[in-house]
Amino acid sequence: MNKTRTKIALSLLLSLGFTTLVGCDSGNSAASDSKPAQVSRDQAIAEQIKADEAALKDIQGPRVTLAVEGMVCTGCEGDVREALDGTPGLKAFRVSHLTKKAILVLDEKSPADVEAICKKLTDVGHEAKVLAAAAPESGKAVPTGR
Repeated sequence: MNKTRTKIALSLLLSLGFTTLVGCDSGNSAASDSKPAQVSRDQAIAEQIKADEAALKDIQGPRVTLAVEGMVCTGCEGDVREALDGTPGLKAFRVSHLTKKAILVLDEKSPADVEAICKKLTDVGHEAKVLAAAAPESGKAVPTGR
């Protein structure tokens, strides 16, 4: 199984409530004294954060990180993605039930209304609050309407 599929499988198992996953390191049954590899929820979250940063690193624009309450599974992630998809002024976004966050990259010329996005997510059952907002080059805060 390749790395991407493995990460997806781990995310799914973690979303189902497994807090520690145990697996064989290479399928070598002769190595009975070797310890199985373990992936904790914290490790999976750290991997998710790295993946989110990597996916958005080349996309320019102000960034807003939202805390999204009640997002506990991949189905919830899908609801949030669907609500965000096609939002005017939103260049890109990443959503994770593991981190319970949505990272938004706004259009520089006509940025999305962050307040309206938070309301939209609340309307679909996932209360959203701004955690952080910054312009990527400067790291300075950007206005969010809050």
